[in-house]
Amino acid sequence: MVKDAIVVGGGPAGSACAIVLARAGVEVALIEASHYETFRVGETLPPAARPLLERLDVWERFAQDALQSAPGIVSVWGRETPYNNDFLFNPFGPGWHLDRARFDHLMAAAANAAGASLITARVGMATYKQAWNVEATTGAGTIKISADFLIDAAGRRGWPGRRAYPRRAYDRLIAFAGIFDNSRSEYDFDRRTLIEAVSDGWWYCAPVPGKRMVAVFFTDSDLAVAGRRASARRLEDLVALAPVHTARRLRGFRLTHSLTFPANGSIAEQICGEDWIAIGDAARTFDPLSSQGIMHALESGLAAARAILQRGLERGRAMTDYRCRSERTFESYLKGYAYHYGQESRWPAAEFWRRRRSFASVTAGL
Repeated sequence: MVKDAIVVGGGPAGSACAIVLARAGVEVALIEASHYETFRVGETLPPAARPLLERLDVWERFAQDALQSAPGIVSVWGRETPYNNDFLFNPFGPGWHLDRARFDHLMAAAANAAGASLITARVGMATYKQAWNVEATTGAGTIKISADFLIDAAGRRGWPGRRAYPRRAYDRLIAFAGIFDNSRSEYDFDRRTLIEAVSDGWWYCAPVPGKRMVAVFFTDSDLAVAGRRASARRLEDLVALAPVHTARRLRGFRLTHSLTFPANGSIAEQICGEDWIAIGDAARTFDPLSSQGIMHALESGLAAARAILQRGLERGRAMTDYRCRSERTFESYLKGYAYHYGQESRWPAAEFWRRRRSFASVTAGL
């Protein structure tokens, strides 16, 4: 199979890039390892995502889906009393609570409808010799695809044939995540996202479609096996230690799926070359406190597609612009990271928060 470009990874970044390229007449293969059948951590999509979805011409498809509006965020951060950040006056309307797997599938289907070839396969090897040659395994066997350009949208871990790029990581944040089924009336729980800080990390809770709730505990990887949580290796045990507002949200819910994954902010040392580009989490990852993961993924896919389409006009310049823009965005993120963690000062002796205060002092001059 011969294409102009291969996108490895069918998340929001890969699909957004494939949509733009396909609509510009580029022959694109979008390779995704899954059928989007497994649990993916849900996320609150902020109102500002709407213009991006409109630019990709997927807003109507998205709006017709079974959405659950997110009226705002309630935070227990920096003080004991919860406070609200409502979306009532946002010009783009409310945010949305996503079934993340369903959203990712919607984006991939939109790429397929735009003309990209959506291939369900696991990529093994990717080599370059005058062109990219990718080997992938499908249910029917091995396929080979050749293309002039490779877009890496496979996340921070990469795939077996591509080692993860060297990265600059800024902390050791890890996530213990789960999805919970609701046994109560659908009107019994708050539909706002909840963020609640504790001495060794913080909790995130958000309802998702289908009377379910996503809950995640974030802490540093070394702290997860130390201190009072040393025996709490399972999410059920962590929930038993949850603070008051999180515990109240999860009352009456039953854990059905769980997973643990790295959640720290990081950026790859190199994010593009003459014939390849990294997008989404393959290029940079953001602390979930920013609530901008999907936004950045969509923006990254759009910016990469623009750079690929322009690279023939000013060879090298478009890729340089993409790299510089990615680095500026990440620098802006680091400033926000330092600011938001700096708002919590209730546990001055706690190691989790001490590390973030130290980071804030280092980044003050950025």
